[in-house]
Amino acid sequence: MKHYIITVLSILAVLNAYAEGFEVNSGTAVLMDSRSNVILTQSTITIKFTSDKIDSTGCVWYTFTDTPDSAVAMRPVEYTVDSTSTILQRVNMDTGYYVEYGDSTCSSGERCRSYVWVARYRPISEVKIDESVSSCEELCIRISPSMYYINSLGVRRPVIRHISYSYDDFVLSSDFKPDTTEFSEKSDADTALFIPKPVLNTPITIHDDLSQALGLNVPSVKTEVYESTAPRALAMVKVDPKFENEADANFESWKTDEAERVVLPFNTDFAQAVSDTSLFKSSSPITIDLMCYATPSVSPTGYVWEFISGENLIEEDFSGSRRQYDSTIYAYRFVDPGLHCVKLTVTASDTLHRCKSSSYACFRVAESALYVPNAFSPNGDGINDEFKVAYRSIGSYRCRVYDQWGTKVYDSEDISEGWDGTVYGSAASIGVYFYVIEAKGVDGVSYTKKGAVNLLREK
Repeated sequence: MKHYIITVLSILAVLNAYAEGFEVNSGTAVLMDSRSNVILTQSTITIKFTSDKIDSTGCVWYTFTDTPDSAVAMRPVEYTVDSTSTILQRVNMDTGYYVEYGDSTCSSGERCRSYVWVARYRPISEVKIDESVSSCEELCIRISPSMYYINSLGVRRPVIRHISYSYDDFVLSSDFKPDTTEFSEKSDADTALFIPKPVLNTPITIHDDLSQALGLNVPSVKTEVYESTAPRALAMVKVDPKFENEADANFESWKTDEAERVVLPFNTDFAQAVSDTSLFKSSSPITIDLMCYATPSVSPTGYVWEFISGENLIEEDFSGSRRQYDSTIYAYRFVDPGLHCVKLTVTASDTLHRCKSSSYACFRVAESALYVPNAFSPNGDGINDEFKVAYRSIGSYRCRVYDQWGTKVYDSEDISEGWDGTVYGSAASIGVYFYVIEAKGVDGVSYTKKGAVNLLREK
């Protein structure tokens, strides 16, 4: 969308930043285009032109309503001249003016000439939806009445309005439920405003910001309710929290739903989805649920989930991807470390255009790692009470612990568990114990770790 800056001209305003140009000497107006010198107003104004080329030869003002070629000279009493400026005292709306000044220094031995057009501001009185020129992505709003100016070449051109528009939009709420909110944006338009196509049935509210710049209290105008055929699905990944000692456990800053499941919303921009992988990294294996809330315009059979992996996922290329076609997918499992991306495309039920929309989610499955502590204190204070490894992406695991005499006191193949410092239900003696850990990562890396661990307990 094109953003803009409105400049309000008043009796004290000085808009010209150059050695030469027009400004409003009195009254209120908006300088629409300093290159074309279009002034928009609905009140009585006077215009000042300043140039260091205004000399003893003075200057002459001309006026026209058709083309500059038909311009007629104005009477000297209608403007004033001093050594560097001239003021036009009588200004009509929907009228063009040019001022001749200086000697034969500008072009072809002729005097210099600068043009200005004063356009009458006409408030928006009607807005209509025009789907005949709309697309799957954009909706056309026709605006009337039009405003125009005639440039220095005699070409009639539309005056561009500065528009604010708003409509109801479909979003995820903070608790990851479907919600409706107001979408608003600004744009420039003449008689046709193109906006992102709404996905809900909604009227579009149009406001001409020029009216406020001109000090006018002009109300907004609404279209009829737009019956949307544009599809949208608010998709998300949901994952169960990881075990406490998993090295890539879910960060506290990660978003969770009411069931305390980690949630990663999809993004409509693929590059942003890839960038967001820093927000979502998990140990392998990871089992995710994929679900979405869709607008009524989405076809019941119009869901395509695509899965692709690889470190070179820098462009939106899902060729050769794995696909599934349900609206919801449960327990989709990822094992291989690296970057994984999911794309959801939904298609509208509308058989005429069959519009589609896509969104993306990307995350990383971490490479394997294994970290072994050298001490633990099973005293029941909830801090370091177990001899437990920290890990990432471990596929198989076995841990055995022996006392100083070689007696095995602990043996487990469950990496999420740890030795609580007991032997046959009784507290083990403080001192040094020895462990042998054998594990293999999902990436094929084997780990064999042997060492000593100190069992500490208050006497």
